[in-house]
Amino acid sequence: MFYNLGSINLDLVYHVPHFPAPGETLMSTHFQRYPGGKGLNQSVAMARAGASVVHIGACGLDADFCLQELSDAGVQLAVDRTRPVSGQGVIYVDPTGENQIVLLPAANLEITSQQISQGLGAMDSQDWLVLQNETNLQVEAAQQARALDARVAYSAAPFESHSLAKILPYVDVVAMNQGESEQAIQALGSQPEQWGCQVLITLGSQGSRFFDGQQWFEQPAIAVEPVDTTGAGDTFFGYFIAHLDQAGPQRALKLASQASAIQITRPGAASAIPNLDELA
Repeated sequence: MFYNLGSINLDLVYHVPHFPAPGETLMSTHFQRYPGGKGLNQSVAMARAGASVVHIGACGLDADFCLQELSDAGVQLAVDRTRPVSGQGVIYVDPTGENQIVLLPAANLEITSQQISQGLGAMDSQDWLVLQNETNLQVEAAQQARALDARVAYSAAPFESHSLAKILPYVDVVAMNQGESEQAIQALGSQPEQWGCQVLITLGSQGSRFFDGQQWFEQPAIAVEPVDTTGAGDTFFGYFIAHLDQAGPQRALKLASQASAIQITRPGAASAIPNLDELA
């Protein structure tokens, strides 16, 4: 079982001819609304990869379509829906499929200790707690999971050096992209091999790497024509962590690479994540 203390966002996507420069006003060519948030994306990815998932989070009544996305993927909900404002992601997508994102955390930073305790009530030593840097109480949740002998996987995004330093002692797997890994090395003053945990690093078109505590595993990227890269890293991480135990690092990297390659050829984030049977 995977318990995900995860963000839930309304993703508001504006397609633009180019990213706005300071002071520039642009006309959007197209608007779309999707369920999103790193937490929601990762819960959907894990579920569509075949894992059993419980999502712990908070939102407002305006996020019903987000909860429906989770439910449709087979995710069990431990979500407080009484918050006045749901989290939001304002996303610009350019003609090449690259994106820029501004987040409003709102309800994602209003999760309570009681909610986490209740959500983790059935956790045991065979389970995983999944975290991202878009909610509050990450360290408290990781401590609770460790007390139950469960394992903890943490996406260090959006990157904050102080958040990484606080939670790293309780983490079994930390995931980040290349830019975040460079920031982490500088902030921690050490290389990934010295962090005391396993490390997943995604490298965009250069593929991905995973350090299992003893050796590095590498996976090349799959070349596709991107439509929208929003949620690609979440898709990769969700598939990877869902298959790490059963398939092993190399197979998990390959499945994650295949899933994220499919995902970026479709518009949206969670809604674009493929099911396991779609992978080659």
